[in-house]
Amino acid sequence: MNTGDEAFRTGNLYKALSKYKGAIIRIETAQRQFLSTDYFLCGRDGLPLCFSVDAFILVNRSRIVRTYFGLAAYDEVSRWADAALDIEPEYYDDQVRRSAWASFARSHLQAAYYCKAIAYEKTNDLDEAVRTMWKAVKCDPGDGCAFQKYMALQKAREEEKLRQEAIIAMARTKKLREKDNGRRRAQEKKAKGRGCVIGAGLL
Repeated sequence: MNTGDEAFRTGNLYKALSKYKGAIIRIETAQRQFLSTDYFLCGRDGLPLCFSVDAFILVNRSRIVRTYFGLAAYDEVSRWADAALDIEPEYYDDQVRRSAWASFARSHLQAAYYCKAIAYEKTNDLDEAVRTMWKAVKCDPGDGCAFQKYMALQKAREEEKLRQEAIIAMARTKKLREKDNGRRRAQEKKAKGRGCVIGAGLL
């Protein structure tokens, strides 16, 4: 287990973030300097060697998403989830590598979609929450947890829609009532004015 995971498991989330981000910085620095990345990758985390750099970065970005989720820092959850989902290895001309990547990446991509969907829910953007959670479900259709959350989000969205419709209807009713009251007061005032004129004429 790497030191970031150790920190995460013991609840030291800020230390875990530091370790995960530091790991990404080291490998990206090695890439920029055209150094061997084997020191960071060989035999670590069971990463597929055919796309080990991409896999290493994906794993650590998804861990960062998970850690920010634990801190309830939902803006950062969304930002790092997008970074994790943005990784696309350049192996799409190779069916074997493409299949291997899809198999390896599934759980990490699902975690990114799941956490991002919850972040949308926390900011009351239920439309995006439902859409994003469905992507999590598609990553692994057999995952009952993601599907149950998807159904719960759909229900919450429908309930929120009904609530908003009720608020709009109440506001419309109130406006019509105020309009009717205003018209009635105007009519009463006008009638009172006519009565005063008639009374004066009788004097």
